[in-house]
Amino acid sequence: MGEFRPNSDISYVYIFSAVAFFLLIIACINFVNLTTARSAKRAKEVGMRKTLGAYKSDLIIQFLGESLMLAFIALLIALLVIEFILPTFNELTRKHLILFTSANWPLIILLVMVAIFVGVLAGIYPAFYLSTFKPISVLKGHLHTGVRRSFFRSALVVFQFFISVSLIISTSVIIRQFNYIKNINLGFEKEQVLIVPLRETRNYIPADILKSTFMSMPGVKSVSITSNYPGTQVGKWGCSPEDVDGSMHWVIGLVAIDESYIETLGMKILKGRNFAVYDHSDDNVILINESLAKKAAWEEPVGKRIFIGDNEEDNRYTIVGLVKDAHFSSLTEPIQPLIFIIDNERSNKLIVRIEADQVQGTMEKLGRLWAKLEPNKPFDYFFLDQSFSELYNNEDRLSRIFAYFTILAIIIACLGLFGLSSFITEQRMKEIGIRKVFGASTINIIYHLSSNFMILVLIANLLAWPVAYFVMDMWLGNFAYTINFEFEVFFLAGIISVFVALLTVLFIAIRASLTSSSGSLRYE
Repeated sequence: MGEFRPNSDISYVYIFSAVAFFLLIIACINFVNLTTARSAKRAKEVGMRKTLGAYKSDLIIQFLGESLMLAFIALLIALLVIEFILPTFNELTRKHLILFTSANWPLIILLVMVAIFVGVLAGIYPAFYLSTFKPISVLKGHLHTGVRRSFFRSALVVFQFFISVSLIISTSVIIRQFNYIKNINLGFEKEQVLIVPLRETRNYIPADILKSTFMSMPGVKSVSITSNYPGTQVGKWGCSPEDVDGSMHWVIGLVAIDESYIETLGMKILKGRNFAVYDHSDDNVILINESLAKKAAWEEPVGKRIFIGDNEEDNRYTIVGLVKDAHFSSLTEPIQPLIFIIDNERSNKLIVRIEADQVQGTMEKLGRLWAKLEPNKPFDYFFLDQSFSELYNNEDRLSRIFAYFTILAIIIACLGLFGLSSFITEQRMKEIGIRKVFGASTINIIYHLSSNFMILVLIANLLAWPVAYFVMDMWLGNFAYTINFEFEVFFLAGIISVFVALLTVLFIAIRASLTSSSGSLRYE
């Protein structure tokens, strides 16, 4: 509040940092999985090196070096990709980021450190695992990965799909929440409503002249002059309602309006009346919204009185109407109590409602009218629906970026699953051949090869659902008005993850099942 320019939310920085970290974790998991799965291919190399005098530390340094080299190659490719897609990213985020500048050298150093961290993180387990092979066993061909290694790889598959499913659920909830915000009943009609800031124009053109001049234009339905329109920050005043607590002083939002404001914005008066066409008989009367009536616990607020400012007789105002609640600020905040008062001195904005089928022609006429009223100043205006939607531009971009991250996470997870399933299938070619000889059908073999992976993905779903629910419930706590969690969100995430994983494994399984039995056995 009161910043020089609008800011985002620091929580989004934390969210995207966490997502980026988890994407790196998925990539590291894939590296560990594939390296340990292919350990049999390098077993003889390890045995020969140890036989020729290599120490365990030498092998650890070698394998860590390979991992670090891959991380640095990935960093170079990533920098090139970032440079290529940065214009598109800047357009999406409405920023102007440049990668290769002299001011960014701390960032480049940080990226190098990240590459070192990722290289060590991904390579440390495979390095220690491969360096522990015994020369005699591996040279005799007696290397057994064992159940423990298989369980470890399965746990890593579960973890990466756990992250992917969590991101799918989170993205779904974020998109649904923003769609809910965009389509919620705001309590006013924002379409075909023009806002014209008056600034110094109000100093020498009376309000009634401005209104009547704009109202005289064909295509204009109604005109109001006010201090605030929905979507702007409302000024607050100290108030003391009668019949509440004499010692209680509230700070309440105060909106200066005229008798046409309620009609122009399509708001509703639930009890009492609107302001009369301005005369001095309505000098000390006000309208209030439902939230203020609830705050004061007034079932019949019409006729109640409120002191605005000091508790002096001149500052005592009588309530003549109750206005239905409307969202004057972002839906991240609850509707605040409001007082509507006639105050032409504070009113510096025109609200103009235009006929829906005459917008273009009316705008041209209003432009010519303004040129006569203010020949030395441009006709500055904007539409209320566009202004109000800008409150959620950051959130809209957030949902799109989050969706891209989710797609990227799924792709990375599937790449790892594809590589791992390819290698495991390759190791089981003899088994597949024997099964076919004994009459196993193609469908049976496909089911046998893919069922284990599907079970892992289902386990990942069961673990991800409560975690995603907890995290999204905390995020929705930032909004005053939210969607309800529905089971279909979790069911959809499960269907997507299983379907994508099945497609990934299915290609390998079908190819293996179509291999001739004699070829499979001869292969071994």
